Amino acid sequence: MSRMNVSEFCMDVAENNANLGREYRRNLNSLLEVSEKFHSDARIPYEKSKVRENTLVIESGHQPLFLPYPGIWKKAFLAEFFEKKLKSMGRDAIAFFGFLDYDTSSSKLLYQNRIPKMNKHGYLNIGLRRPESSEIWKRFNELDKPSEEKWEKAVNEILRNYIGNMDVEEIAEELWISYDLSDNFADLNAIAFARICKLMGVDVYFFRSSDVQKEKVFVNVWKKIVDDLDKFNLLQNSAAENLNFPDLQTDEKLAPFWYHCECGGKVSIERRDGKFVGDCRLCGYKVEIVDSLREFEKLSPRAIMRNVLFFEGMKTSVFITGSGGSLKYGLVSNIISKGFGFNVPKTVFWESVDVYLGKEHKAAMNAIVKEFGLSDNWEKHAILGKVESRRRLIAAKINGSSDRRIRKKYLSHYKRTSNIISAASSLFSLKPSIVDVAANVGIGKIIPAWESSISQDGRITKSEIGEFYRLDSEVFYDSPEVLKVYNVFKELEKENTKIDPLGILE
Repeated sequence: MSRMNVSEFCMDVAENNANLGREYRRNLNSLLEVSEKFHSDARIPYEKSKVRENTLVIESGHQPLFLPYPGIWKKAFLAEFFEKKLKSMGRDAIAFFGFLDYDTSSSKLLYQNRIPKMNKHGYLNIGLRRPESSEIWKRFNELDKPSEEKWEKAVNEILRNYIGNMDVEEIAEELWISYDLSDNFADLNAIAFARICKLMGVDVYFFRSSDVQKEKVFVNVWKKIVDDLDKFNLLQNSAAENLNFPDLQTDEKLAPFWYHCECGGKVSIERRDGKFVGDCRLCGYKVEIVDSLREFEKLSPRAIMRNVLFFEGMKTSVFITGSGGSLKYGLVSNIISKGFGFNVPKTVFWESVDVYLGKEHKAAMNAIVKEFGLSDNWEKHAILGKVESRRRLIAAKINGSSDRRIRKKYLSHYKRTSNIISAASSLFSLKPSIVDVAANVGIGKIIPAWESSISQDGRITKSEIGEFYRLDSEVFYDSPEVLKVYNVFKELEKENTKIDPLGILE
């Protein structure tokens, strides 16, 4: 595997000859019009870029989650960062971020997120409850936004956890503006994300995936795929098998796209007797399609087809992905793209930890200090030694007493020493909502910290499989010494139940 810094990676991208022909430029201009519609709806300033033959395209996107953790925001930031870097090298570039607003509504992260809290879990849920009915199987952009009463309760809950914090109050204001501007739940979260990006200083072209489909932006690429679905499914299964991703194997009859039922459901489609058919799980409607292009506005690509479709339709140069399951989809989709002779971008994912000591992090440290009589020495061995000494002392008191009440009392203390470590370790390992970072660091300091992280310490490693690149760099909002505390809690989590003189911890 080869390693390079961020500037070297951008130089490599800049050397690429984009060569955007007429069809690519038409697609990108259509996408800019789709983006203009979203920016207008979100009341975000919009200035249309000129698409040239040598324009390099950077793209990212995600589901419109509720105040997501920093990793999602970093995708939008990184798209703009590469755009600026390439322009500074004399290359024309343009950055897009798309919202997958037609995904089903089943994910809890669409409604709620977590902030650090020194309680038994190490976190507190913020936001709203996920619907418990069939509503979760509707497309997210078909789901009504919450009532004003429920939204007010959710926003006020956030404010109560950060009383008097000006940055959180700014975010709360954006949440209310987004509520007033939105018509459905997907738009509510998407508009809030985009407006808070603007507040942070991130400026890219946002768009809704549903609008892309409505405007038939990539219809020509869609036709090439659908005209040879046997090849598509064969390539997908071969790639999934070779990469050992059995969960990405597909039935040879399954179409790589969904049908959007009028009831709001997404219908899985199969090919039978020269037609595309399926049954809606929500209302029972029987779908029958002879020509997918005639029903184009009612269709949407599955995850793997989505990458193939967009990468070729936009001639994407750099795609910013997440470091989780989307990597698997990307590896498979790239192999399919190569099989069709389509464009394959350089795919980048950023693995990092946001290192800061917020109010609740300090509360967790204080709880550990108080429980185990620590000094300011946050060395792993010193703390583990204190934990062992404390538990042996309590164990001796339990074993040395025949009084049932005393034994019960100290047994409770013994278990508490484990519970406190467990809660504090969970808090330090949490990927928190961006609102906690903003509250404890300050909105204005977030982007400079990210820029500093990847400009000074960022190292990009090229994978042995495909055009995949991993960006490694931690984000320090304060002193890098804080990372020592994070690492100590990782070790505490590992060793917690191993230090067990009574043999009762699990």
